[in-house]
Amino acid sequence: MNGILLVDKPVGLTSHDVVEYVRKLFKTKVGHSGTLDPFATGLLVLLIGEATKLSSFFTQEKKTYIATMQFGMKTDTLDITGKVLMKNNVFIKTSEVETVLKNLKGEIELFVPLYSAKKVKGKKLYEYAREGIDIEIPRMKSIIYNIEMINYCYPYLTFRVECSHGTYIRSLAEEIARRLDTIATLTMLRRVKSGRFDVSSSFTLDLISRKTMVPLKSLISNEIFIKESAYKKVVNGNPLTLKDIKEIRQSNGVFAEFYKTQLSDTFFVYQRVDDKFKYLLKVENNR
Repeated sequence: MNGILLVDKPVGLTSHDVVEYVRKLFKTKVGHSGTLDPFATGLLVLLIGEATKLSSFFTQEKKTYIATMQFGMKTDTLDITGKVLMKNNVFIKTSEVETVLKNLKGEIELFVPLYSAKKVKGKKLYEYAREGIDIEIPRMKSIIYNIEMINYCYPYLTFRVECSHGTYIRSLAEEIARRLDTIATLTMLRRVKSGRFDVSSSFTLDLISRKTMVPLKSLISNEIFIKESAYKKVVNGNPLTLKDIKEIRQSNGVFAEFYKTQLSDTFFVYQRVDDKFKYLLKVENNR
């Protein structure tokens, strides 16, 4: 089994819980293209079998979320699952919220949530938090490609955001509140897109099966046909050049950087960089 499985993660499970469930179900290696917090729901892109070798490509893609935040309350985790640290009753006008959201577009720096798995000096931040150890909270650069208000009825703001990978939406909510001179916490988070995949195409855990997996071969539509003199290069996992190829069939598919080539009952996947093709993986018996 080699391919992509789109899962709609429920509230309460960690991403690791989902990965372990699928690993036991399919009895093969499973990876993912970006975790979700336990209280969050939505799209988890799972990589099955040999597709796990492509995880770095999927992880770096844009993510889109729908989130709801509550003004006037701050928790230690920056979400509704945490301990309440403070409250206020600062009313925020709709026009003020709209201005802040508009100005968030572009590259910004956000503090990493203290309760997160981000490592500092070889130790996860949440471990420092649980042990009561003070640590300087790092900041991370994020890109906000688009952010828009869906609904606002004080104290709740629901918004949709398209952002770079690794963006902590809890931290984004905190930054929105900071720019409005108030406090807030995240009460709902749902990932609706991850790169080219949409949550509308995903399946809940009770519905996933081999039939719901998208085969790796069908995801890659670009194809290269090699010369006989290059067979040994392919079998040995060496890169290819245009001199090794007799024909390239280009498609308008979404995986434009990937190419496949078939030798007997095995297909090989390459990444094109200019006029060179970097070997990535092979899948035997067309599984």
